[in-house]
Amino acid sequence: MIDKAVTGSSKNKAEVSEGELTDFKAEESIQSGKSVHTSEDRCGDKGPCYNSFVAHDLLLLENQIPFFIVKGIYELLVSDDSTSRLLTDNIGECIEGVLFNYPKSIKEFERPVDFHHLVHLCHMYFRSRAEEHQHCAGIQYFGYFRKKYFKVGNQLEENHWVGTDKQNFSLHGEPQILRWRRAEQYHDAGIEFKKRPFDHKSPHSLLDINFVHGVVEIPFLMIDDKTSFLFRNIVAFEQSCPQFGNYFTAYVCFVSQLLSLPKDVTILAKRGIIVHQMHSDDEVSVLFTKLGKNVDFDVNGKYYLRHLCHVMEEHYQSRLNR
Repeated sequence: MIDKAVTGSSKNKAEVSEGELTDFKAEESIQSGKSVHTSEDRCGDKGPCYNSFVAHDLLLLENQIPFFIVKGIYELLVSDDSTSRLLTDNIGECIEGVLFNYPKSIKEFERPVDFHHLVHLCHMYFRSRAEEHQHCAGIQYFGYFRKKYFKVGNQLEENHWVGTDKQNFSLHGEPQILRWRRAEQYHDAGIEFKKRPFDHKSPHSLLDINFVHGVVEIPFLMIDDKTSFLFRNIVAFEQSCPQFGNYFTAYVCFVSQLLSLPKDVTILAKRGIIVHQMHSDDEVSVLFTKLGKNVDFDVNGKYYLRHLCHVMEEHYQSRLNR
């Protein structure tokens, strides 16, 4: 990955055995849900084990080096300011390789050039289009993540975040209890789940979830043994640097509740929303349940999925939809 960023070498795509993956483009893999590319496919040519370990170390939050230091060293080595853009482009391309199987709203010509470190860059690629217009992230980085987290909401069994929102009211005029429910519970209440189609002209990110006329449109989610590591580090980044928002944390908490049980995973998998390489649906459920634990998140606070939570709960409570 480092070699590629410095030398500007071309892309290297690796095939995966037993027909799991093919050399489709990222968008094609997202639409079909049949191909999976790992970070080693695009971030070097020293072998999958080497590249996998390097990518793991480079994306640990505690290992992050401020990018202005990396850029300064690079400029000293090459003695050419005009190559700085080449450096950021190649680093961006490597991160796109790490995030190859996730839908991203950032196009190639929109690659970020102003980021603090690699985890922050991953965070920028996941940013929701809707959130971009609602939140302006701070530009100061205050250090590495905290070792202590404080739970604001009450966490109940099956990972429910519950609280009373004084600004939202139920159909009966009473203060509404905001909560996220399991996929099976929503389905039994008449709410349908659908994989959101990917539009190349107006691409969406992993976090862009829609709810229209009783149908939840969720972007394609590929889950493998690296998902937990990547998601956990991005959540830790938001927890330690709240000035950058909490939208990825909100997404993880929503999905961890949605997939509380194996049967919930099955519902989304049958609709092509989820494709996983775990041994069972139960492992997927356990993975997201663990991701949602010990996270500082208030369901009654400000977050981009707040309105979604409100309308889905209204729909769930209405007997007319059952």
